Parts: sequence; structure tokens; C-alpha cells
Amino acid sequence: MSDELPLAPLLADVARLQAEAGLPGARQPILQDALDSLDRSVEELQVASEELQVKNEELLLALRDLEDERQRYRDLFDLAADGYLVTDAHDVVVEANRAAGELLGRSAESLLACRLVDLLAPGSRADAVRRLRQPGSGQVGDAILLLDSDGVTRLVHARFRRRDGEPLTHWTLTDLLRPLVESESAAEADPALARRWLVIYEELVSVTEALLDGATGRAAALSRVAREHLLETEVRPLEARLAHMRARRDSWSRRHREQMDLEIDVVKGEVRYRGRVVAVTRREHQLLRFLMERPGTYFPATALLARAWHASYLSEEQVRTYVSRLRRKLAWLEVPCELVTRRQRGYALLFSD
Repeated sequence: MSDELPLAPLLADVARLQAEAGLPGARQPILQDALDSLDRSVEELQVASEELQVKNEELLLALRDLEDERQRYRDLFDLAADGYLVTDAHDVVVEANRAAGELLGRSAESLLACRLVDLLAPGSRADAVRRLRQPGSGQVGDAILLLDSDGVTRLVHARFRRRDGEPLTHWTLTDLLRPLVESESAAEADPALARRWLVIYEELVSVTEALLDGATGRAAALSRVAREHLLETEVRPLEARLAHMRARRDSWSRRHREQMDLEIDVVKGEVRYRGRVVAVTRREHQLLRFLMERPGTYFPATALLARAWHASYLSEEQVRTYVSRLRRKLAWLEVPCELVTRRQRGYALLFSD
């Protein structure tokens, strides 16, 4: 179907009438005025037809641009590094991208029509629902969630946004185990580099904890409105950052033990290294794990009591006893590390690079 108005037959009729009006004896003033008026109307119709055709072309171009924008959005949605979900008023997933599917260990299409709460790890569902529905959540907020990724728990930072008047909620899911920098991948087979990343993340955790404590302390002294603003702009982002740092530190701690071929069995109370096994007590296990996550860092006895054991009521003499026992067990296992004591500095676990 043509986008132009069918003016050709009308123009032919006008030309015929004008020709007949020009014959001898056929010229009449009234007829001539009518023909002139008709001629002007036809000209206006031609102009309107051309304008309509131009607007129609502009509309088609706008529709093509809109379709291109939709496709670009679809590509960004599907290929984004973070997971994206869209849920309806009943918290049922209506859209999901590829990254969200990877986080949950399944295809993005299989997430559609699932309830959001069913995607969470079973033990964390009640707490997550309570936090997301609390009054402070509002239209925009965030939370640390545990996802059920094909039977494996996955820690994510979830940010959500609800637009006024819309039943949809948009979710952004950031994998807290994802490396912060690309160069981390170079240390996957090198225990020495893994220890350096452990030290880096431990320092980042300590700094972030101090910032969070400071922000929380300031918030406690403010009015309700000012406190909510500070919680939204500083405290919650710091909490999410701290969760990410801790998750990366714990990931490097596990990877470091795997690279060292060192296995700590909490249930059986054993430490295994290349075929050798030694029994350890609960406090020895806590001390070993604490120092392994902070290799090369010295801690005084008071710090070990408070941070490794959370038992400040114990004495420094008891710390020396446990350190001595753990040192002998590590030496018997022939682990390439030494639990050293330095006057005025404290205790540290040093590895042979």
C-alpha cells in the first residue's frame, strides 16, 4: 500500500474540467471560479500529502531508532557482568540476564516465573525477607543475600530499585567472590602471590572496618532523618564493601591452603599435610586459621586473645602455651612455615617463599 494520497485520478478530472471550461461557449464565471477553487484545493492536498509522507518517513526512522535502542538495552542487560533481575508486585521474576543465571547455576530462562525467595539459600530466606521488608528499605536499597547456586551458597550484594507507580522491582546482583582487580588471576597457582593478596585484603578489611565503625558512631548521635541519610549514603555502602572484602579474603585463604596442600578439618579436629595428620584442639585450630589468613603479620598476645579466640579473659601465659604446642605440630607436619615469636612485636606465621 502506498503512503501517498491517491490524487492522480482527481488531478485528471480537474484537468478535464478545465479543458472543457476552456471550449468556446463553455466559459462561465461561476464555473471558472469553482474550477479555480478546486485547483487551489488540489494544490493544498498535494502539499498535505507531501508533508504527510515526510512525517511518515520520520516516524519510521524514529521506530527504527527505538528498536535499535531496545536492542542495545537488551545486549547490555544480557551481557552485563552483574546479574540483573526484574520482579513483579508478587516478587516473581519476569526478566533475568545471563549473569544472573550463572550466579544461580542455571539458565536465565529457567529463572522466569520463580519467586525471588525461592532463589535464596534455605537458611537465609526468613532473615532476607525481614530485612528487605523493613521500613528503611523504601524504594531504593541494598542487602547482602545468600543465593542457592545449584546447591552451593553464593554471597551477593543485591541492590534494588522500585519506581513510583510501577509494580516492578529492578535488582542488581554483584558476586562478592568476584575479583576486584584482573591481576588477581595471575596468583591462582602461586602460594607466595596468594599470601600477598591475603595481606592486601586483610589490610583493606581493617581499613573498611574502621571507616564503618566511625560512620556508625556518627549516625548514632544524629536525628532520625539525618541518621537515615547517613545510613543510606555511607553505612550501607561500607557494609557492602566490607562484605566484598571479607569474601575475597576468605576466598584467598581457601585457595592458599589448597595451593599449600594443607587441609584443616574442623569437624575431626585434624590438620593434614601431604599424607601426615596431626590432631589439634579448638583453640589451636582458631589460632592457626587466624595466623594463616594474615601471613607475616605480627600480633601481640592481647590481640590474639581478642581477635583469634574472642576470649580476653584468658592470660598471656596461656597464649604462649598454645603457640608452643602449635609450633611443634607444624614442625612435625613439615609445613614450610614457622610460628615465630619476636620481643615487642608478638607472634607471626612466616612462610618460606
